[in-house]
Formats: sequence, structure tokens, C-alpha cells
Amino acid sequence: MTAPNFLAGSFQIENSEGAVLEHPHDHLFGKVLGLLFVHDCSSSQLTAFLHHTQQFYNRVNGVENKSFTGKRAHNLEVVVIPSPSLDETTLQQWMNNLSSPFLQVSPKEGNKLVELISKYPLEEDEVALQIVNWDGSVITRQGLVDVLSKGDSCLMHWHMVRKTEPIAGAEDAPVTVPGPTAAPPSSKTVVGGVAVDLPF
Repeated sequence: MTAPNFLAGSFQIENSEGAVLEHPHDHLFGKVLGLLFVHDCSSSQLTAFLHHTQQFYNRVNGVENKSFTGKRAHNLEVVVIPSPSLDETTLQQWMNNLSSPFLQVSPKEGNKLVELISKYPLEEDEVALQIVNWDGSVITRQGLVDVLSKGDSCLMHWHMVRKTEPIAGAEDAPVTVPGPTAAPPSSKTVVGGVAVDLPF
């Protein structure tokens, strides 16, 4: 059993259509995780930001028409972290219009969202893509800068520096001790009470 992802273990995670993920930890396991902080769905800054973020996400994950084609491995997950001040209907309409199947922390989380956002310092109304580990620690606060300056290769870099999810209880796993090696078959047989060497 693996240690729980900090989001999957604490928050309700929804897909881009607003449906709750039944097994969010399995969905997030082993992937680079990007947190997309959204304060105002209508801002021109967010529109420009999304253009590059979605193109990158779709390319590296092999997404076409908001569906995974299987042409590329699904190695990057982007989770929208909405401001608690956002209207839920407006947010869902915005999610529906995205060209990428981003996930989102449910806006119903309220005060828990405020606490989560406070852990990732942002300027007021700043749009940001922060790349984080399974435990919430930051890989980079400048995800989009990496995308624009390094191109698709930044995903490989994020994978190389990310923390691998630990296996809970692995230190207590039983150690298998090999048993005694079986003796080779005898090359003798008994004939009339006398051991006779066989010619093989």
C-alpha cells in the first residue's frame, strides 16, 4: 500500500465535468502534479495562461478532443485549485469549456481551500501553475515559465526530480529466506542389496 497523495487524502477531487473521482489516489499515483490556481475565470491573464498550459498538457499526455488517445503516457495531472470566492456555476461552466480534462478540488471544500491556498504564497489574483510532489512539497513555483523556456522536455526534468511515493509498511515486509538446496539426484541404484554406479 502506498502513502496517500496529500490532495487525495484530504480533499474531494472532481473531474472536468464535476463528477467525484472514486479512487483519486490511484488516479494521481506516479504522475507529475501541477496545481493551477484560479481566482477569476474571466480574466484576460488566465485566458493567455491557459492557452499555453492546455497545449502543453494535451501534447505530453496525448489528449485529443478532451480524451486520452493512448498515443502518449498519461504522466502529468493538472488540478485546478479554485478560489473559494468563485461562484460554483461559473467555475463549472469554465471547466466544461476547457480543451484539457483537468481535475479540480471541489469548490465545496470552503475553508479547507483557503488553508490549502495559504500554503502556496501567491500575489493577489495571481494565476500560477505550481509543480508539486505527492506530499505537497514544491518542485517549482514557475511551471509555465518552465514550459515556455524548456518546452516539453521540462516534463522529463520534473519527473527526474520528483519524490517517488513511498510504499507504506515496506520496512515491515517479511524477508524471504531461501530454504536448503535440494540434493542432486543420486547416480547410484541398489541391485540385490548392493549399491551400483549407474553409467550417467
